[in-house]
Amino acid sequence: MDLFLLKCGQTYLIQAKENFTLTLVGRPLWVEQKWKQDAYNMVGMYVDPDNPPSLQDWFEGSSAHQPLDVMQFDENAGRWLKVEDPSQTPIQAAKPYWVYCKGSSDYQGPVSADLNGARTINISSTLGEDSFTIDNKSPHAKSMRIELAPSDVPPAAGDGLFSKSIQPYAGSVPLSYFDLYGGGEDL
Repeated sequence: MDLFLLKCGQTYLIQAKENFTLTLVGRPLWVEQKWKQDAYNMVGMYVDPDNPPSLQDWFEGSSAHQPLDVMQFDENAGRWLKVEDPSQTPIQAAKPYWVYCKGSSDYQGPVSADLNGARTINISSTLGEDSFTIDNKSPHAKSMRIELAPSDVPPAAGDGLFSKSIQPYAGSVPLSYFDLYGGGEDL
């Protein structure tokens, strides 16, 4: 497979003869999960690896995924196995799952982000602000924390990701954010 054909947010299963680390660097993009109806879909979920929700908590807001039918790869058995108790199975970050979707679905998880039709939030020296909306799709109140974090070191200008006229930012970027609804409240 040509690495230039990899799609952001897409789940890939890589077969290797020995353990290895693959590090991919690029621009963060919001990519919606496209669900194939009445079929199993190989998906991964963006979760906090230190505090992941259970599979049941993640999908409880989606009628197309009830009753929840999920398979995960069991490394000890060397094959895919049905998750017997999704309410007691925490999602593992960077791991694929086969999830059955009954009918059509546009479900993206218990919390979704609307970037006003865009796939990324672009902040540059010429664009002073951008906006997005975060929605709680879960039947329960959720708390969310938004924080500023420094970026990774960007690729060199002119390497194909950035033109020579665009100077990418790195490290601590001078940004701030404004919560339109009054900060710190449950969604």
